[in-house]
Amino acid sequence: MDSHLPEYELYAIRYAERDARRSDHFIGGDPHDGPMPMDYFVWAAIGPERSFVIDTGFTAEVVAATRGRRHPRCPAEALALVGLDHNAVAGVILTHMHYDHVGTFHRFPAAQFHLQEVELHYTTGRHMRYPFLARSFEVEDVVGIVRLNFARRVRLYNGPVELAPGISLHPVGGPYARDAIRPRPYRPRVGRARLRRYPLLREYGGRPALHRSVSHRRDAGGLRCAAGSRPKPAAHHPRVTTRW
Repeated sequence: MDSHLPEYELYAIRYAERDARRSDHFIGGDPHDGPMPMDYFVWAAIGPERSFVIDTGFTAEVVAATRGRRHPRCPAEALALVGLDHNAVAGVILTHMHYDHVGTFHRFPAAQFHLQEVELHYTTGRHMRYPFLARSFEVEDVVGIVRLNFARRVRLYNGPVELAPGISLHPVGGPYARDAIRPRPYRPRVGRARLRRYPLLREYGGRPALHRSVSHRRDAGGLRCAAGSRPKPAAHHPRVTTRW
């Protein structure tokens, strides 16, 4: 392994929340139904020379009102908490195009967006005829990304790719039909530490919350991680808030 990879600070920023039950989250319900609130995050990997925003969240105007989510802060503006100006961000990684991962794309006027091409195919293809599959997307978000692609601001990939020294992307399928196309989990890779659907923050439990950086130079490839949210049971990206 390259011992000279740059050191990144990884931040999780909670921007929204909802009250829900287990049956709201699982296809077909859950026989052990009970309260299962959900938190929503955007992520930032901040390096000495380059930084990336990972997903862009959703907007209060479009989603919070129609889907019943509480939206205490705009995810794009909340990046200022960790020293990033959303107007100047140059790189945005979209893990997938669910409404809560892509909604504020229009708040990043200088960014190039990085996305697996199969995701764009899925969200503009025949599967969106079915409400059960389409319900996780907002049509204006999908149309917006298509427009950005016409403007040459979306870089589409078909497989693993290194975006910068120490940061590489690996394709997966998500739920639904994409599983048959990309069977491996999507995992942004930062330094020598991999995020398999974001368990990296869960692995280093017992850390202070609210943007206090903790160094893991040896065991996480020089990555410095900090999470920014108050402790609360979370179903979305499980235990990020309860373990930090």
